[in-house]
Amino acid sequence: MQSLYLIVALFNGVTFYIFVRYCRASVIFAFAVYFCWVYLLAQMALIRQSIALSFLMLSLIRFDKSKHSSALALFFMAIGFQYSVLMFAPVFLTKAYKKIIAFEIPILLALAAFYLSGISLFDMLGYVAEHAHFRFITEKFQHYSSLGPSPKSVGTAIYLLINIFSFLYFSKFANISSRLEKSLMLSILVTIILEAVFWQFSLLWLRAHYFVVIAQGILLYKTWETIKPLHRAAQLTVVFVLSIVALVKPLLDETARPYFPYQTSMRFIYTNDLGDGRKRLEDYNLMASEKECAITKCRPGILNK
Repeated sequence: MQSLYLIVALFNGVTFYIFVRYCRASVIFAFAVYFCWVYLLAQMALIRQSIALSFLMLSLIRFDKSKHSSALALFFMAIGFQYSVLMFAPVFLTKAYKKIIAFEIPILLALAAFYLSGISLFDMLGYVAEHAHFRFITEKFQHYSSLGPSPKSVGTAIYLLINIFSFLYFSKFANISSRLEKSLMLSILVTIILEAVFWQFSLLWLRAHYFVVIAQGILLYKTWETIKPLHRAAQLTVVFVLSIVALVKPLLDETARPYFPYQTSMRFIYTNDLGDGRKRLEDYNLMASEKECAITKCRPGILNK
């Protein structure tokens, strides 16, 4: 399993480097932001999703070069790894970007109002599951609807506001002659739409979040070309604080147990002690199983089989 993590992380790392360099941004800065927000989860728990997003980045590079056939092929490869990548299809509609920016305030206000209204399209999943003619789609929607709606929280509301602010902020600096920068901006808008409209379906907009963090890191760096040093210092302070919170908060939660290293290499070399990583993972799986069974009334342990 660790070999698989290494291979996936290596492929994703090389793709990340190529994409950020192609965007003419700082790899170190973009990776620092990416690491704090999503790296551990993306590389260790969402393997198919992380690979799919890597193919999405390669597709965007080909799209920017007007190599539409290869861009489409890479996008379909991304979908082959994770169907949720389909929600990023609008990022290729860059010709509509100017019209969107012209009405960005009304659009964002409408989305914020929809979120605050408490209306959600989560119930659509149940309807689609009942009326879909394809077994695969039916099973997928039945699974997601069975998980139940996610409640609103202060954290999710703050994250929505952060994305709305970042879209407004970057729209003042984004190069409208750059097809790639327009795609990055559209990815933020897609995430805002998913958060506002499907706020009860956190699994959906969180999958968008794993790419949007990269887009925001790149766009943030691109603003440095035009802002003053004092502005940059304030910007970095805010980003640093938010990123540290994003990194530390999940690690303090009990669900972070599997993400701590199973052992240190030096301990293994000198003592052959693998550490307690496997036990912590098994304890976490049992804990998750018991929580799920409290809802479904099954017997703990069944979910781990």
